[in-house]
Amino acid sequence: MILATVLDVEDRRLTSRRFVKMTDGVAAPSRCIHPAMQLSAAPRDSIAGVYIHATAVDNILAGRPLHDWSTASAITAAISLALLTAAGAFLLQLRIGLAGIAIAILLLPFAAVALLRDGGVMPWLSLAAAMATTAAATVAWRFAVSDRDRRLIAKLFSLYLPPLVVERMVAGGRMPDLGGEEREVTVLFSDIAGFTAISEACDPATLVQGLNTYFSTMTDIIEAHGGFVDKYIGDAIVAVFGAPVVDMRHAEQAMRAAMQMRDALLAEPERFSLAGLPLKTRIGLNTGRVLIGNIGSPRRFNYTAMGDAVNLASRLEGANKVYGTSILVSDDTMRAAGEAIIARRVDIVRVVGRAQPVRLYEPLAPREAASAEDLRLSAVPEDPAQAVRDLTEK
Repeated sequence: MILATVLDVEDRRLTSRRFVKMTDGVAAPSRCIHPAMQLSAAPRDSIAGVYIHATAVDNILAGRPLHDWSTASAITAAISLALLTAAGAFLLQLRIGLAGIAIAILLLPFAAVALLRDGGVMPWLSLAAAMATTAAATVAWRFAVSDRDRRLIAKLFSLYLPPLVVERMVAGGRMPDLGGEEREVTVLFSDIAGFTAISEACDPATLVQGLNTYFSTMTDIIEAHGGFVDKYIGDAIVAVFGAPVVDMRHAEQAMRAAMQMRDALLAEPERFSLAGLPLKTRIGLNTGRVLIGNIGSPRRFNYTAMGDAVNLASRLEGANKVYGTSILVSDDTMRAAGEAIIARRVDIVRVVGRAQPVRLYEPLAPREAASAEDLRLSAVPEDPAQAVRDLTEK
């Protein structure tokens, strides 16, 4: 055969029938072809078996024979990769872990080719199967056992605590501790005007349904601006901006939320009405340092804010009745919001427990949406002779 390959073309045609009883130009018979070579990407139909034999002889003569991994090496590699796969699927976030495992499995064929150049035959299919099986088993166990407790904790506390607090609690794998931290936040108090008369004119079922519609919309607005609802007290809402996630624009976001809450009620009076009366809200905002954290007992607690800043926000909400306004904010909130909100000056009041008087403002509109009338009202200068009034007398 080797001699025939070096003959001239014409002689090769004449002598070819001595070796294979087929006409010239027909592919070699299957007995001379290695089955695996039929799938080769080489630019020919197949590789004749004689070349495979020649390559094997050359490898032996050159001292470079192919060698399979030993059974011990294959088992050790499979166990090691399975352990790494289990650790990645269990310890990392599920998406990150599965993505890393998929990439590792895809790299196995390339590693096998690299080892083949040095004569090693890696059982990469067996290793890939071990990794895939381990990943599937670990994810199933994690979903059924490990993450079940985390999902239960998240489900139980998601209705009572801010999402970030729940995430930290689940990530730490333990219940939240009592205690808090001092931080500057903006507190929002809102109340429904005339709710006592409304509740007397409605049956309980209608009242609850109307309140739930109101609370749902107001809560969505608050959370859309980065705040969280601390609690519901009757028809009142207590919300905090700037915690647990630090937000340097908490005062601005709180004022934007308050104005959107007011506008939402005005835009849909038919939807937000009880006993045939449209709902109107009064909102008070104040910015200051508070103690915020898990307050209560080990068996029952609430993530809430406490301090003088909270009390002042509540007083400003009630002061709307005196001034006929919907929203009142303190000068601390206006100062923290900067120039983002257009507001008009309302009054200067004295609050029990505070040495300095508190200037009250009514937010009119965000600066980018302010009208000419809003700008005119905000530019009205403060009366130097304006008397300081006692807020407790209102």
